[in-house]
Amino acid sequence: MKLGAIQKLVQKVLGNHALMASLVQQAFAVLQFVVAARCLTPDALGSWAMFLTLISFIEMARVGLIQAALVNFFAKHEVSEQSMIGGSALGLSLMFSVGSSVVLALIGFALRQVWLLPELPGLLGSYIGIGVLIAILRWFDAVQMARMEFGGILRGSWIFGISYLAFALTYYFVYSGLTPWVLLMLQVPAFVCTILLRKNSIIRALAAIRVRWDWIRQIWQYGRFGLGTNLSSMLFQRVDVLLLGAVATPAALAAYNIATRLITWLDLPLNAVSQSIFPKIAAEYYSKGMAAMTQKCEEATAQLLSIAIPLTLGTFIGAELLVYMLAGDRYPEAATFLRILVLAGLAKPWGRLLGLALDASGQPQWNFRMVNFSLIVNLVLLWVMVRWMGVTGAALASTLGIFITTISGRLYFLRRIPMSGIRTLHAVWRYYKGFGTSLR
Repeated sequence: MKLGAIQKLVQKVLGNHALMASLVQQAFAVLQFVVAARCLTPDALGSWAMFLTLISFIEMARVGLIQAALVNFFAKHEVSEQSMIGGSALGLSLMFSVGSSVVLALIGFALRQVWLLPELPGLLGSYIGIGVLIAILRWFDAVQMARMEFGGILRGSWIFGISYLAFALTYYFVYSGLTPWVLLMLQVPAFVCTILLRKNSIIRALAAIRVRWDWIRQIWQYGRFGLGTNLSSMLFQRVDVLLLGAVATPAALAAYNIATRLITWLDLPLNAVSQSIFPKIAAEYYSKGMAAMTQKCEEATAQLLSIAIPLTLGTFIGAELLVYMLAGDRYPEAATFLRILVLAGLAKPWGRLLGLALDASGQPQWNFRMVNFSLIVNLVLLWVMVRWMGVTGAALASTLGIFITTISGRLYFLRRIPMSGIRTLHAVWRYYKGFGTSLR
Protein backbone atom coordinates (compact mmCIF):
# COMPACT_ATOMS: atom_id res chain seq x y z
CA MET A 1 0.00 0.00 0.00
CA LYS A 2 1.33 3.42 -0.90
CA LEU A 3 1.03 5.83 1.98
CA GLY A 4 1.55 8.71 -0.43
CA ALA A 5 -1.88 8.15 -1.99
CA ILE A 6 -3.61 8.27 1.40
CA GLN A 7 -1.59 11.32 2.44
CA LYS A 8 -2.59 13.14 -0.74
CA LEU A 9 -6.23 12.29 -0.15
CA VAL A 10 -6.07 13.53 3.46
CA GLN A 11 -4.27 16.71 2.40
CA LYS A 12 -6.89 17.36 -0.29
CA VAL A 13 -9.73 17.02 2.22
CA LEU A 14 -8.00 19.11 4.90
CA GLY A 15 -7.10 21.76 2.33
CA ASN A 16 -10.69 22.15 1.18
CA HIS A 17 -12.05 24.65 3.70
CA ALA A 18 -15.60 24.43 2.35
CA LEU A 19 -15.63 20.66 2.77
CA MET A 20 -14.02 20.82 6.21
CA ALA A 21 -16.42 23.53 7.44
CA SER A 22 -19.46 21.44 6.59
CA LEU A 23 -17.86 18.30 8.03
CA VAL A 24 -17.05 20.09 11.28
CA GLN A 25 -20.59 21.49 11.62
CA GLN A 26 -22.15 18.10 11.02
CA ALA A 27 -19.68 16.27 13.25
CA PHE A 28 -20.35 18.61 16.17
CA ALA A 29 -24.11 18.21 15.66
CA VAL A 30 -23.69 14.46 16.02
CA LEU A 31 -21.42 14.82 19.07
CA GLN A 32 -23.96 17.12 20.70
CA PHE A 33 -26.67 14.54 20.14
CA VAL A 34 -24.39 11.85 21.63
CA VAL A 35 -24.16 13.94 24.82
CA ALA A 36 -27.94 14.39 24.86
CA ALA A 37 -28.63 10.68 24.22
CA ARG A 38 -26.38 9.57 27.06
CA CYS A 39 -27.27 12.30 29.60
CA LEU A 40 -31.04 12.70 29.17
CA THR A 41 -33.78 10.27 30.16
CA PRO A 42 -35.61 8.56 27.25
CA ASP A 43 -38.66 10.83 27.68
CA ALA A 44 -36.52 13.99 27.90
CA LEU A 45 -34.58 12.86 24.83
CA GLY A 46 -37.87 12.48 22.97
CA SER A 47 -38.76 16.11 23.80
CA TRP A 48 -35.29 17.35 22.83
CA ALA A 49 -35.34 15.42 19.57
CA MET A 50 -38.74 16.86 18.63
CA PHE A 51 -37.51 20.36 19.50
CA LEU A 52 -34.44 19.95 17.26
CA THR A 53 -36.69 18.69 14.48
CA LEU A 54 -39.00 21.71 14.73
CA ILE A 55 -36.32 24.40 14.88
CA SER A 56 -34.52 22.77 11.95
CA PHE A 57 -37.42 24.04 9.84
CA ILE A 58 -36.57 27.62 10.82
CA GLU A 59 -32.84 27.10 10.32
CA MET A 60 -33.18 25.56 6.88
CA ALA A 61 -35.87 28.02 5.74
CA ARG A 62 -33.62 30.94 6.72
CA VAL A 63 -30.69 29.42 4.81
CA GLY A 64 -32.91 29.00 1.75
CA LEU A 65 -34.15 32.57 2.04
CA ILE A 66 -30.79 34.38 2.03
CA GLN A 67 -27.93 32.05 1.09
CA ALA A 68 -28.63 31.43 -2.60
CA ALA A 69 -29.74 35.06 -3.01
CA LEU A 70 -26.47 36.37 -1.57
CA VAL A 71 -24.40 34.05 -3.77
CA ASN A 72 -26.36 35.12 -6.84
CA PHE A 73 -26.39 38.88 -6.16
CA PHE A 74 -22.77 39.06 -4.96
CA ALA A 75 -21.69 37.38 -8.22
CA LYS A 76 -23.52 40.01 -10.27
CA HIS A 77 -22.67 43.24 -8.39
CA GLU A 78 -19.58 45.19 -7.41
CA VAL A 79 -18.14 45.27 -3.89
CA SER A 80 -19.58 48.74 -3.30
CA GLU A 81 -23.11 47.34 -3.68
CA GLN A 82 -22.47 44.22 -1.62
CA SER A 83 -22.67 46.06 1.73
CA MET A 84 -26.28 47.00 0.98
CA ILE A 85 -27.07 43.48 -0.24
CA GLY A 86 -25.55 41.91 2.89
CA GLY A 87 -27.18 44.37 5.28
CA SER A 88 -30.58 43.93 3.70
CA ALA A 89 -30.16 40.15 3.92
CA LEU A 90 -29.40 40.46 7.64
CA GLY A 91 -32.50 42.59 8.22
CA LEU A 92 -34.69 40.13 6.36
CA SER A 93 -33.10 37.19 8.19
CA LEU A 94 -33.76 38.71 11.63
CA MET A 95 -37.37 39.56 10.78
CA PHE A 96 -37.94 36.05 9.52
CA SER A 97 -36.28 34.45 12.57
CA VAL A 98 -38.41 36.35 15.08
CA GLY A 99 -41.66 35.87 13.16
CA SER A 100 -41.16 32.17 12.47
CA SER A 101 -40.00 31.45 16.04
CA VAL A 102 -43.15 33.07 17.45
CA VAL A 103 -45.35 31.07 15.07
CA LEU A 104 -43.55 27.84 15.98
CA ALA A 105 -43.95 28.55 19.71
CA LEU A 106 -47.69 29.09 19.21
CA ILE A 107 -47.96 25.85 17.23
CA GLY A 108 -46.11 23.96 19.97
CA PHE A 109 -48.45 25.36 22.62
CA ALA A 110 -51.55 24.53 20.55
CA LEU A 111 -50.40 20.94 19.92
CA ARG A 112 -49.16 20.21 23.44
CA GLN A 113 -51.99 17.69 23.94
CA VAL A 114 -51.23 15.96 20.60
CA TRP A 115 -47.48 15.38 20.96
CA LEU A 116 -47.59 14.67 24.74
CA LEU A 117 -44.16 16.25 25.24
CA PRO A 118 -44.58 18.56 28.27
CA GLU A 119 -41.19 20.27 27.95
CA LEU A 120 -41.65 21.19 24.28
CA PRO A 121 -43.72 24.44 24.56
CA GLY A 122 -41.22 25.97 27.01
CA LEU A 123 -38.28 25.10 24.75
CA LEU A 124 -39.95 26.64 21.71
CA GLY A 125 -40.79 29.81 23.64
CA SER A 126 -37.20 30.19 24.85
CA TYR A 127 -35.89 29.74 21.30
CA ILE A 128 -37.42 33.04 20.13
CA GLY A 129 -34.51 35.04 21.56
CA ILE A 130 -31.78 32.48 20.95
CA GLY A 131 -32.86 32.13 17.31
CA VAL A 132 -31.91 35.78 16.77
CA LEU A 133 -28.34 35.10 17.95
CA ILE A 134 -28.02 32.05 15.73
CA ALA A 135 -29.42 34.02 12.78
CA ILE A 136 -26.55 36.52 13.06
CA LEU A 137 -23.95 33.75 12.90
CA ARG A 138 -25.67 32.03 9.97
CA TRP A 139 -25.93 35.34 8.11
CA PHE A 140 -22.19 35.89 8.52
CA ASP A 141 -21.54 32.36 7.22
CA ALA A 142 -23.73 33.11 4.18
CA VAL A 143 -21.82 36.31 3.45
CA GLN A 144 -18.50 34.48 3.66
CA MET A 145 -19.84 31.73 1.40
CA ALA A 146 -20.92 34.30 -1.18
CA ARG A 147 -17.37 35.67 -1.10
CA MET A 148 -15.93 32.13 -1.12
CA GLU A 149 -14.17 32.79 2.20
CA PHE A 150 -14.64 29.24 3.43
CA GLY A 151 -11.74 29.42 5.87
CA GLY A 152 -13.70 31.86 8.04
CA ILE A 153 -16.72 29.54 8.11
CA LEU A 154 -14.42 26.71 9.20
CA ARG A 155 -13.00 28.76 12.10
CA GLY A 156 -16.46 29.76 13.25
CA SER A 157 -17.65 26.14 13.15
CA TRP A 158 -14.75 25.00 15.32
CA ILE A 159 -15.20 27.78 17.87
CA PHE A 160 -18.96 27.36 18.32
CA GLY A 161 -18.83 23.55 18.35
CA ILE A 162 -16.00 23.27 20.87
CA SER A 163 -17.48 25.99 23.11
CA TYR A 164 -20.92 24.40 23.21
CA LEU A 165 -19.60 20.91 23.95
CA ALA A 166 -17.25 22.24 26.64
CA PHE A 167 -20.06 24.11 28.41
CA ALA A 168 -22.42 21.11 28.17
CA LEU A 169 -19.89 18.62 29.57
CA THR A 170 -18.80 21.03 32.32
CA TYR A 171 -22.40 21.56 33.41
CA TYR A 172 -23.04 17.81 33.38
CA PHE A 173 -20.07 16.98 35.60
CA VAL A 174 -20.63 19.90 37.97
CA TYR A 175 -24.38 19.43 38.43
CA SER A 176 -24.57 15.67 37.68
CA GLY A 177 -27.17 16.00 34.97
CA LEU A 178 -28.58 17.87 32.00
CA THR A 179 -32.05 18.90 30.88
CA PRO A 180 -33.31 19.96 27.44
CA TRP A 181 -33.75 23.56 28.67
CA VAL A 182 -30.11 23.69 29.86
CA LEU A 183 -28.91 22.32 26.51
CA LEU A 184 -30.78 25.13 24.77
CA MET A 185 -29.52 27.90 27.07
CA LEU A 186 -25.90 26.79 26.71
CA GLN A 187 -26.00 28.06 23.12
CA VAL A 188 -25.83 31.60 24.52
CA PRO A 189 -22.29 31.36 26.02
CA ALA A 190 -21.19 29.44 22.90
CA PHE A 191 -22.46 32.34 20.79
CA VAL A 192 -20.59 34.84 23.00
CA CYS A 193 -17.34 32.87 22.65
CA THR A 194 -17.73 32.78 18.87
CA ILE A 195 -18.31 36.54 18.71
CA LEU A 196 -15.38 37.33 21.00
CA LEU A 197 -12.92 35.09 19.15
CA ARG A 198 -14.03 36.38 15.73
CA LYS A 199 -14.92 39.92 16.77
CA ASN A 200 -12.70 41.69 14.26
CA SER A 201 -14.19 40.08 11.17
CA ILE A 202 -17.78 40.00 12.45
CA ILE A 203 -17.77 43.59 13.76
CA ARG A 204 -16.16 44.78 10.53
CA ALA A 205 -18.88 43.06 8.53
CA LEU A 206 -21.65 44.50 10.73
CA ALA A 207 -20.17 48.01 10.63
CA ALA A 208 -20.11 48.03 6.81
CA ILE A 209 -23.70 46.95 6.26
CA ARG A 210 -26.42 49.18 4.87
CA VAL A 211 -30.10 48.30 4.71
CA ARG A 212 -32.27 49.28 1.75
CA TRP A 213 -35.89 48.24 1.35
CA ASP A 214 -35.64 47.68 -2.38
CA TRP A 215 -32.84 45.15 -1.76
CA ILE A 216 -34.91 43.45 0.95
CA ARG A 217 -37.67 43.11 -1.61
CA GLN A 218 -35.31 41.72 -4.26
CA ILE A 219 -33.76 39.22 -1.84
CA TRP A 220 -37.24 38.12 -0.80
CA GLN A 221 -38.37 37.76 -4.42
CA TYR A 222 -35.38 35.52 -5.17
CA GLY A 223 -35.08 33.75 -1.84
CA ARG A 224 -38.75 32.86 -1.35
CA PHE A 225 -38.31 29.92 -3.72
CA GLY A 226 -35.30 28.69 -1.76
CA LEU A 227 -37.25 29.19 1.46
CA GLY A 228 -40.18 27.21 0.12
CA THR A 229 -37.90 24.54 -1.30
CA ASN A 230 -36.03 24.08 1.98
CA LEU A 231 -39.26 24.01 3.99
CA SER A 232 -40.76 21.41 1.69
CA SER A 233 -37.50 19.46 1.74
CA MET A 234 -37.43 19.54 5.55
CA LEU A 235 -41.05 18.42 5.68
CA PHE A 236 -40.11 15.62 3.31
CA GLN A 237 -37.25 14.58 5.59
CA ARG A 238 -38.94 15.18 8.97
CA VAL A 239 -42.65 14.58 8.44
CA ASP A 240 -42.14 11.03 9.72
CA VAL A 241 -40.92 12.41 13.07
CA LEU A 242 -43.83 14.88 13.25
CA LEU A 243 -46.31 12.10 12.58
CA LEU A 244 -44.71 9.70 15.05
CA GLY A 245 -44.84 12.41 17.71
CA ALA A 246 -48.62 12.01 17.70
CA VAL A 247 -48.79 8.20 17.62
CA ALA A 248 -45.60 6.92 19.31
CA THR A 249 -44.38 7.10 22.90
CA PRO A 250 -41.59 9.59 23.72
CA ALA A 251 -39.16 6.65 24.19
CA ALA A 252 -40.03 5.15 20.76
CA LEU A 253 -39.68 8.61 19.23
CA ALA A 254 -36.24 8.90 20.85
CA ALA A 255 -35.17 5.54 19.33
CA TYR A 256 -36.32 6.61 15.87
CA ASN A 257 -34.48 9.92 16.24
CA ILE A 258 -31.29 8.09 17.14
CA ALA A 259 -31.50 6.29 13.78
CA THR A 260 -32.18 9.53 11.91
CA ARG A 261 -29.30 11.27 13.67
CA LEU A 262 -26.94 8.49 12.65
CA ILE A 263 -28.03 9.03 9.06
CA THR A 264 -26.41 12.46 9.31
CA TRP A 265 -23.04 10.67 9.13
CA LEU A 266 -23.93 9.57 5.61
CA ASP A 267 -25.08 13.08 4.82
CA LEU A 268 -21.74 14.63 5.78
CA PRO A 269 -20.20 14.40 2.29
CA LEU A 270 -23.53 15.22 0.67
CA ASN A 271 -23.95 18.44 2.65
CA ALA A 272 -20.28 19.38 2.40
CA VAL A 273 -20.04 19.05 -1.37
CA SER A 274 -23.42 20.76 -1.78
CA GLN A 275 -22.22 23.77 0.22
CA SER A 276 -18.99 24.09 -1.72
CA ILE A 277 -20.26 23.20 -5.20
CA PHE A 278 -23.22 25.59 -5.43
CA PRO A 279 -21.22 28.82 -5.97
CA LYS A 280 -18.99 26.98 -8.45
CA ILE A 281 -21.75 25.51 -10.59
CA ALA A 282 -23.56 28.88 -10.56
CA ALA A 283 -20.38 30.58 -11.83
CA GLU A 284 -19.92 27.76 -14.38
CA TYR A 285 -23.44 28.27 -15.72
CA TYR A 286 -23.16 32.04 -16.08
CA SER A 287 -19.69 31.91 -17.65
CA LYS A 288 -19.77 28.75 -19.81
CA GLY A 289 -23.39 27.64 -20.10
CA MET A 290 -25.52 24.59 -19.37
CA ALA A 291 -23.17 21.94 -20.80
CA ALA A 292 -20.27 22.92 -18.52
CA MET A 293 -22.53 23.12 -15.47
CA THR A 294 -24.03 19.70 -16.25
CA GLN A 295 -20.59 18.13 -16.46
CA LYS A 296 -19.60 19.59 -13.09
CA CYS A 297 -22.84 18.28 -11.54
CA GLU A 298 -22.11 14.79 -12.88
CA GLU A 299 -18.63 14.91 -11.37
CA ALA A 300 -20.04 16.03 -7.99
CA THR A 301 -22.69 13.29 -8.05
CA ALA A 302 -20.01 10.68 -8.78
CA GLN A 303 -17.91 11.95 -5.89
CA LEU A 304 -20.85 11.65 -3.52
CA LEU A 305 -21.79 8.18 -4.75
CA SER A 306 -18.22 6.91 -4.45
CA ILE A 307 -18.37 7.81 -0.75
CA ALA A 308 -22.03 6.90 -0.12
CA ILE A 309 -21.78 3.32 -1.42
CA PRO A 310 -19.21 2.01 1.11
CA LEU A 311 -20.75 4.09 3.90
CA THR A 312 -24.18 2.61 3.22
CA LEU A 313 -22.81 -0.93 3.21
CA GLY A 314 -20.77 -0.38 6.37
CA THR A 315 -23.69 1.20 8.23
CA PHE A 316 -26.06 -1.59 7.21
CA ILE A 317 -23.65 -4.25 8.53
CA GLY A 318 -22.65 -2.44 11.72
CA ALA A 319 -26.01 -0.89 12.69
CA GLU A 320 -26.08 -2.34 16.22
CA LEU A 321 -22.55 -1.17 16.99
CA LEU A 322 -23.27 2.35 15.74
CA VAL A 323 -26.44 2.64 17.84
CA TYR A 324 -24.54 1.44 20.91
CA MET A 325 -21.72 3.94 20.31
CA LEU A 326 -24.21 6.80 19.99
CA ALA A 327 -26.71 6.06 22.75
CA GLY A 328 -25.65 2.99 24.71
CA ASP A 329 -27.81 -0.12 25.11
CA ARG A 330 -31.17 1.55 25.90
CA TYR A 331 -32.42 1.74 22.29
CA PRO A 332 -31.79 -1.62 20.50
CA GLU A 333 -34.77 -1.13 18.15
CA ALA A 334 -32.99 1.86 16.60
CA ALA A 335 -30.72 -0.54 14.64
CA THR A 336 -33.67 -1.85 12.60
CA PHE A 337 -34.79 1.69 11.75
CA LEU A 338 -31.21 2.59 10.82
CA ARG A 339 -30.84 -0.31 8.36
CA ILE A 340 -33.98 0.77 6.53
CA LEU A 341 -33.20 4.50 6.46
CA VAL A 342 -29.59 4.10 5.37
CA LEU A 343 -30.57 2.62 2.01
CA ALA A 344 -31.84 6.04 0.90
CA GLY A 345 -28.23 7.25 0.86
CA LEU A 346 -27.81 5.61 -2.55
CA ALA A 347 -30.48 7.91 -4.06
CA LYS A 348 -29.78 11.21 -2.28
CA PRO A 349 -26.75 12.32 -4.36
CA TRP A 350 -28.78 12.22 -7.57
CA GLY A 351 -31.63 14.28 -6.16
CA ARG A 352 -29.46 16.81 -4.34
CA LEU A 353 -27.34 17.69 -7.38
CA LEU A 354 -30.42 17.97 -9.58
CA GLY A 355 -31.87 20.50 -7.14
CA LEU A 356 -28.61 22.46 -7.03
CA ALA A 357 -28.47 22.52 -10.82
CA LEU A 358 -31.98 23.97 -11.00
CA ASP A 359 -31.13 26.68 -8.45
CA ALA A 360 -27.77 27.50 -10.05
CA SER A 361 -29.29 27.85 -13.54
CA GLY A 362 -31.87 30.38 -12.32
CA GLN A 363 -34.79 27.95 -12.05
CA PRO A 364 -35.50 27.81 -8.29
CA GLN A 365 -39.24 27.59 -8.93
CA TRP A 366 -38.78 24.18 -10.56
CA ASN A 367 -36.76 22.90 -7.63
CA PHE A 368 -39.54 24.15 -5.34
CA ARG A 369 -42.16 22.26 -7.36
CA MET A 370 -40.09 19.09 -7.43
CA VAL A 371 -39.64 19.11 -3.65
CA ASN A 372 -43.37 19.70 -3.15
CA PHE A 373 -44.12 16.69 -5.34
CA SER A 374 -41.71 14.65 -3.20
CA LEU A 375 -43.47 15.83 -0.06
CA ILE A 376 -46.89 14.76 -1.34
CA VAL A 377 -45.59 11.30 -2.28
CA ASN A 378 -43.95 10.89 1.12
CA LEU A 379 -47.08 11.97 3.00
CA VAL A 380 -49.20 9.41 1.16
CA LEU A 381 -46.69 6.63 1.84
CA LEU A 382 -46.39 7.59 5.51
CA TRP A 383 -50.14 7.75 6.00
CA VAL A 384 -50.52 4.22 4.65
CA MET A 385 -47.45 2.53 6.13
CA VAL A 386 -47.47 4.06 9.63
CA ARG A 387 -51.06 2.94 10.13
CA TRP A 388 -50.02 -0.53 8.92
CA MET A 389 -46.59 -1.06 10.53
CA GLY A 390 -46.09 1.71 13.10
CA VAL A 391 -42.59 3.13 13.57
CA THR A 392 -41.02 0.60 11.18
CA GLY A 393 -43.54 1.70 8.55
CA ALA A 394 -42.33 5.30 8.90
CA ALA A 395 -38.75 4.23 8.09
CA LEU A 396 -39.88 2.17 5.09
CA ALA A 397 -42.08 4.99 3.76
CA SER A 398 -39.27 7.56 4.05
CA THR A 399 -36.75 5.42 2.17
CA LEU A 400 -39.20 4.35 -0.53
CA GLY A 401 -40.35 7.95 -1.01
CA ILE A 402 -36.80 9.15 -1.65
CA PHE A 403 -36.22 6.52 -4.34
CA ILE A 404 -39.56 7.16 -6.08
CA THR A 405 -39.24 10.94 -6.19
CA THR A 406 -35.55 10.96 -7.15
CA ILE A 407 -36.15 8.69 -10.13
CA SER A 408 -39.22 10.70 -11.15
CA GLY A 409 -37.34 14.01 -10.95
CA ARG A 410 -34.41 12.74 -12.96
CA LEU A 411 -36.70 11.53 -15.74
CA TYR A 412 -38.81 14.71 -15.78
CA PHE A 413 -35.85 17.13 -16.00
CA LEU A 414 -33.75 15.01 -18.35
CA ARG A 415 -34.15 17.44 -21.27
CA ARG A 416 -33.91 20.60 -19.17
CA ILE A 417 -30.72 19.47 -17.37
CA PRO A 418 -29.33 16.47 -19.26
CA MET A 419 -27.18 14.85 -16.58
CA SER A 420 -26.20 11.36 -17.69
CA GLY A 421 -26.54 8.47 -15.26
CA ILE A 422 -24.20 6.30 -17.35
CA ARG A 423 -21.43 8.91 -17.36
CA THR A 424 -21.88 9.41 -13.62
CA LEU A 425 -21.58 5.68 -12.87
CA HIS A 426 -18.52 5.43 -15.12
CA ALA A 427 -16.98 8.29 -13.13
CA VAL A 428 -17.69 6.40 -9.89
CA TRP A 429 -15.89 3.35 -11.30
CA ARG A 430 -12.93 5.53 -12.31
CA TYR A 431 -12.71 6.90 -8.75
CA TYR A 432 -12.62 3.39 -7.30
CA LYS A 433 -10.24 2.09 -9.97
CA GLY A 434 -7.89 5.04 -9.60
CA PHE A 435 -7.87 4.80 -5.81
CA GLY A 436 -7.26 1.06 -5.92
CA THR A 437 -4.41 1.50 -8.38
CA SER A 438 -2.79 4.22 -6.26
CA LEU A 439 -2.74 1.90 -3.23
CA ARG A 440 -0.86 -0.92 -4.96
